[in-house]
Amino acid sequence: MTADRWRPRLHRAGRQFRVSGAYAAREAVAGRRAGGHRAAATARARELGASDALPLFMWADRMAPRPVLCLDLARRTGWCVGVPGGRPRYGTVEFRGKSHGVVYAALHAWLEEAIRRHAPAEIVAEAPLDPGRHLSDDAARLAFGMAAHVQLIALDHGVPLREEEVCATRERVLGRRAFPKGTAKSAVLAWCRAQGFAPHDDNAADAIVLFKHMEKVLLGRKVP
Repeated sequence: MTADRWRPRLHRAGRQFRVSGAYAAREAVAGRRAGGHRAAATARARELGASDALPLFMWADRMAPRPVLCLDLARRTGWCVGVPGGRPRYGTVEFRGKSHGVVYAALHAWLEEAIRRHAPAEIVAEAPLDPGRHLSDDAARLAFGMAAHVQLIALDHGVPLREEEVCATRERVLGRRAFPKGTAKSAVLAWCRAQGFAPHDDNAADAIVLFKHMEKVLLGRKVP
């Protein structure tokens, strides 16, 4: 059997992607360039007195900040992207498929396109819930699998990734950590609409709350 047949393949949106020598060479060049940019940005941050610069400021030109991409991961993933302090864009994307592998492939295709389109300084995802209390075995496997794939994609593109626990983000933004059973999602939707957002569902609303949480983390500003 030839070595070519062992090259890893991913089926995404009806197309087949194959790792090739030319692709690897391009990725190596891109990685060296990204490393140079990060080193220059770190040096500039030290000049400005930022001893522990956050990813939002990890480039030389602070006058042109890049956005943060926030994700509420699930089969129907809520997303919110924007520069902290500005007005973000948001929505929901559905990853259809009976098998987890099909869902992961769709996630790969969508997230890689989102990274190319928005060039985020950081990706922030809600951490998977405790499977013993909140999720069925199948849902837990899917949730942790999606989280692992996001980590892999972020690493491949050189984008910092952080996970935030959903109760902590709601506490910081909504002022409450716990809600009566079955009311948390409606409370998040109501808060978003009161702030002038118009999410179509609770998935997008959770991503908006995560984005507002990151404004507090990165800018130290009050929410909303």
